[in-house]
Amino acid sequence: KILLVKLYRNRLVEKSVAVISMGGLSKLDSMISELPELLQRNTDILNEAERMLKEEEASDNQLKEQFKEKWNRTPSAKLTETFKSNIAKYREIINTAINADKVIRDKFEAHRRGMGLLSGGIESMKNSLPHPGSGGAQDTDASRLLRDLMDEVETLKAERDTIEGELKSATTDMKEKFLMSLADHGSINESAMSTEALGRAYGSLQQQVKESLSRQQTLLARIQEANNEMIQDRSGS
Repeated sequence: KILLVKLYRNRLVEKSVAVISMGGLSKLDSMISELPELLQRNTDILNEAERMLKEEEASDNQLKEQFKEKWNRTPSAKLTETFKSNIAKYREIINTAINADKVIRDKFEAHRRGMGLLSGGIESMKNSLPHPGSGGAQDTDASRLLRDLMDEVETLKAERDTIEGELKSATTDMKEKFLMSLADHGSINESAMSTEALGRAYGSLQQQVKESLSRQQTLLARIQEANNEMIQDRSGS
């Protein structure tokens, strides 16, 4: 467990340094607040471009009506077809960005406290942790679940070490198989034989890695949920 704690501590330190180096929570706040203005500015530019195209087309139609067959220039609608297509494309991009902006804001607000702790550095994170010996009241269901999940993380890490050892020790000596194929069939289907041999040697290990990654994702989600519950318990106590 000590090694696991050190691992998570080092990762938190790395994340904290990265967040601080990029400006911290205040910089994120500033960037988030600037998003609507930037999107509105782009929308205004598109609206103005569209207005100018419509105005030009209306003028062209008026002149064509006035001069009849003497007005033989290419119709405005034909000349501006590409511009209109681009305006529609960029308007769709802006609408997508507006929806993405809401998702970003929601995620930012959901993780604001964590980002604030990372922005505050090591001391800020230390002060947010439960203090040992603070009394039985702090031993909530969420905190007990979090400890159990940490044990599962340690188990998962041990399993990963075992898989890594098996991967390193797995061998696929194809020389003898190639020689036998050459002797029996007079040719070597290198691609098929190699694929088959690799499947036998690493197939089960690939499945174990896949299952391990799936468990890791589930564990991370449960740890985050339990941690949020523990923080809420502490805030309400």
